[in-house]
Amino acid sequence: RLVMFLKRPGGQAQFSAYLIPEAGTTARLAGLLEWLPGNIANDLSLETMAERAGMTPRTFSRVFTRDLGMSPARYVERVRVEAARALLQDEAITIGQVAKLCGFRHPETLRRAFQRHLSVSPQEYAERFARKSLAAAI
Repeated sequence: RLVMFLKRPGGQAQFSAYLIPEAGTTARLAGLLEWLPGNIANDLSLETMAERAGMTPRTFSRVFTRDLGMSPARYVERVRVEAARALLQDEAITIGQVAKLCGFRHPETLRRAFQRHLSVSPQEYAERFARKSLAAAI
C-alpha cells in the first residue's frame, strides 16, 4: 500500500500542476484556456482576453470567475507561475530570464507570485528541483 500526505506538514506547498480547467467550463472559454499557456509573455489584460473570448470585459470577468472560481488575473498568474516552475527546473536559465519568458515584468514580481502560490522563492525552488546535468553528476 502507498501512504501519502493529503496535506504536507509545515504548510509546504505540493509543487504540482493545478491548472486543469473544471469540467463545467463553458465552450466560450475553452479556446482561450487552450491559447493562454502558449502566450504568457504577451499582454494578457482583461480586455485582451475578453476580446479573444468574444465577450465584453465585464461579461468575460463574470463568466470566467463563475466557471473557474477565480478571477482572470489570478488564473493568468497561476499559469505564469506554473510555466516559471517548469523553466526553473533547467539549471541553465536565470530567474530574470524566467520572469521575462513567463510574462512577469520584473523578477521581483515573479518572486512575489511564486511566494503567494508555492510558499517558496524561485531561487529556493530552483535549488531544490533543478535538473543537474549528466556531466555534473559523473
